[in-house]
Amino acid sequence: MPQRPLEEIGLGRGTQSVLYALSFFPFVGLVIGGSYWMRKSIATRQLGRQLFMFTLVLHTLYLFCVCPALIAFAASR
Repeated sequence: MPQRPLEEIGLGRGTQSVLYALSFFPFVGLVIGGSYWMRKSIATRQLGRQLFMFTLVLHTLYLFCVCPALIAFAASR
């Protein structure tokens, strides 16, 4: 399989931006990132790994910072 850049296979900057925006929804970025991480193309695997790690960090932030802050706020009212 020839190695083609992401733009040639339809994963240009606009598409990547949409994928990163979708990653803010619970578990969506993990599924999409994991799917792209398993592809044959090196460029696609790299994008999938980056998307997966971005989503993992984002969801960790949700779990340990945002959710406890919202629970504390709700409990104080």
